[in-house]
Order: sequence, then C-alpha cells, then structure tokens
Amino acid sequence: MSQDLVFRLEGEEDLDVLDGSGQLLYAIQLKNLGKPITLSDILSDNKTSFIKRFLAKYSEAIPILVSYGEISQELKNWEKHKDTISEREKTTLKKYKITTDEWKLVKSKTQFIEISEEEIVNEIEKLIKSNFLEVDPIPTIGFMLNWLQFIAEKQQPITTTCFNERYDRKIFQRQNR
Repeated sequence: MSQDLVFRLEGEEDLDVLDGSGQLLYAIQLKNLGKPITLSDILSDNKTSFIKRFLAKYSEAIPILVSYGEISQELKNWEKHKDTISEREKTTLKKYKITTDEWKLVKSKTQFIEISEEEIVNEIEKLIKSNFLEVDPIPTIGFMLNWLQFIAEKQQPITTTCFNERYDRKIFQRQNR
C-alpha cells in the first residue's frame, strides 16, 4: 500500500481515499441493507443520494459501492453496458434530471463490491500476521477498531504511515505491561 495515501473516514462518503496532495481518488460508500442493492437504493431526488453526490462533488474520483450483501445484476451489468443507455434508463435520467453524459460517467466509473464481515476479518488478520509477526492479531484488531472509530468521530484523516506508527505504539505498550 502506498505510503502517501490519506484515508478520511466519514468524508464525502463513508471512506475517502486521497493522494498525498489531498486529491480525492476513491469515495467508498458502505451498504448493509439485508436485500439486494438496486438503483433506487443509490439514486433518488435527494441531492444526498450516492449518485447525486458523485456528480455534484467528486466526479473526478472513483465512486465505489461496497455491500455486505448482494448487489443487483442490473447494477453489476453497468460495466458491460457503460456506453449505452436503455429505454428504462432514459426514463430514469429524465425523472432525476441527469444528462446522458453524466449517466455514462456514472456507469463507467462506479465500482461495485460484495463483501462479508468474515472476509474482512480474515483479510485484516492475514495482513497483521504478515506485517507484524510479533503480535496476536485478534485483540490488536479490537484496539485498532476503537482507535479508528475515534478518528472517524473526530473526522481526522490518517495515512498508512500514521496507522502503522499507531499500531507499532500499541504493540510496544502491550509488550511492556
């Protein structure tokens, strides 16, 4: 992972990834709806819907929708049909006052990822074990999640270096008790 990336929790979306100069690269929205995510879950008349925020605030970045459940096949098919607009989509565009060019931008840039909590825990545990050999990852994950929650509440950006330094400090404190 690049050392010059900056992570901002609760920024434009649930997690923003910026480059070292502060330019937004990725805006990640997390969803846990308990049902397949459809277009109506990410687009509404409201200016705060995922797609409307992307168009209004960060169209140069990559919007990523991460779901703890299924994403509808209609949304998954966007990448295959990014340069075309169906009749159904034309109706949607008219309803939400989105131009054809804006819609093609949305379809070409938006990424969809389905995950599970188990996958996340396994990946974090694997990363900790490979980068910090001297610690038990499970209690350490709990400490780090508490710290990340605090950072999110304060809306403080963090870098990979900052995260690693914090992690190293936690390890040192625990080993010297």
